[in-house]
Formats: sequence, structure tokens, C-alpha cells
Amino acid sequence: MLFLPFPSGRDFLPVENRRTPGDFLAFCSSYLPRLRQRPDYREHRLASCCEVEFDLQHPERVPSGFPGKLVDDLLKGL
Repeated sequence: MLFLPFPSGRDFLPVENRRTPGDFLAFCSSYLPRLRQRPDYREHRLASCCEVEFDLQHPERVPSGFPGKLVDDLLKGL
């Protein structure tokens, strides 16, 4: 068995990078195009995804959702 020495953490100082919700969404919307431009993006994406296709126009498709009573019961703790 391998034992790793962990630091005590008493000298750890967290770095806070608080953003407003608008700034965070702007960051995300600018990051995704840059991520997709990486040369290995497509290969990495295909290697880590599930090969499943969905026919969203299929007549037997049932939209996902929760019954209102179930949500009320969950919020009440029943």
C-alpha cells in the first residue's frame, strides 16, 4: 500500500475570483468557441462521448418533466 504525505493546509490561502452572473456567462460564451478551435477537440470529444442517437421528432417521444404533485411532495419533505 502506498502512503502519501499530505500537507497540513494551515498556510493555504484561497484565491477568490468572484464574477457577476453576466460576466460569468460572457466568459463561458467566449470560452466554448476557443475550446472548439483546438486541433484535438473533435478526437477528445469522440473518445469521451456516448454513441447514442435520439430521434426528437419520433411520435412516441415523451417530453421529460415532473408531475407537479411530486415536486410539491419533495419540497414539503414527504
